[in-house]
This record gives sequence, C-alpha cells and structure tokens, in this order.
Amino acid sequence: MRLSYVRPPGLAPWDIPYICSKAKKELYHSESSNFPPYFSLGACMEGFNQLMQSLYGIQLVNEPMESGEGWASDVYKLAVEHDTEGLLGHIYCDFYERKNKPNQDCHFTIRGGRRLPDGSYQNPLVAVMLNVPPPRWNGPSLLTPSMVDNLFHEMGHAMHSMLARTEHQHVTGTRCAMDFAEVPSVLMEYFSADPRVVKTFARHYETKEPMPEKMLQQY
Repeated sequence: MRLSYVRPPGLAPWDIPYICSKAKKELYHSESSNFPPYFSLGACMEGFNQLMQSLYGIQLVNEPMESGEGWASDVYKLAVEHDTEGLLGHIYCDFYERKNKPNQDCHFTIRGGRRLPDGSYQNPLVAVMLNVPPPRWNGPSLLTPSMVDNLFHEMGHAMHSMLARTEHQHVTGTRCAMDFAEVPSVLMEYFSADPRVVKTFARHYETKEPMPEKMLQQY
C-alpha cells in the first residue's frame, strides 16, 4: 500500500515521530485521541509493575511519606522490593503538570547506591518527573500513547538505578556513558509498544473493558 503523504526532502531525525504518526493514521485509520481512555495513569503504572515482577522479580509498593518529605502535595513515593533481596531503593514520582514546574520528562538521582565501609549497602533514592494531566473531578489522569512511552522510558531509568548494585555511587545507575545509560530506558519503550504487554493493562477507565484487539494492532 502506498501512502499519499509524500516524504519531504531533507527529512531530519526530529521529523520522524510526526511522519510515523501520519503514516499510522493513514494505514490503520486510527486516531491517537481514541487511546487515552484505555490508558489511565493507574492502569499504566500497574502494567509497569506487572512487567517488573515478570522480568526482575520486583514490585513497586506505595509508601507513605514523612511530613515535609515531598516538595508538592501530589508527589508520592514507591518502595522497590525484590522477592528475595528485599528493599532495593525508593522512587519519588512527580508525575502531574502544575504551574511553574519545568516542562520536561526526566529522571534524577538524589542519592546513589554504594557499598558502605561497614559492608552494608546504601540504597539509591531517585525521582521521576513527568508532565501528565492531573485527575479531574470526573475521571483519572489519562495518557496519550506518547505519554505512555515516556512513562515507561523514565521508569526504565529508575529501574536502572535500583538494580545496579555498584560499589561506588559515582558510577551507579545512569551515571555512566550516555549511550549505555539509554539502553534500559529504550528497552522499556519497546515493551510499552508491544501489544502483548499493552493488553495486560490497557482498560477503559469507565467500563473496565480491555482494549479491543483491533486497537491493539493499530497501537
């Protein structure tokens, strides 16, 4: 099948997402606006949690914060717990857009993991920052497909920081060569785009019905 959309001369790397979205729309007759009702933030995080359990034997557990620990009322903390090794570290999740918040999706190391002089291990502490729409009175926070990709990407960085049990904190997690630092995060993007993974968590936020097979193939 030939696309009616003609590739412009001198296509730059940053044009590729736009061209791909145009091609998907024409090939599959799909609109990205059809997907957000199936991607509530809670469902996406549960899907990521299930994936981590399947791949690494870890689970993300919501943990209460102490007074003054968070920098905004909608920040929450996840404990990363391994089936046999116990607590691996904590992730602060600052996901919702708000006034004066930087408009970027990123992962920050607050405290790196390292081996202490007494032989014990200092667990890492990181923050993941996104800019997804906050919940409204009539429904949860709903993500577009690109937001789902970004969520899995940044959480992939966080998992790199949690699972890298290095001896020295200056080389822990994402504190490494840039190309290698992006491997775990880009790997998570592939999972977030795989229909076999998406079907495990994509549910309509009102009806709780799973995403139809046709939509999964268009995703």
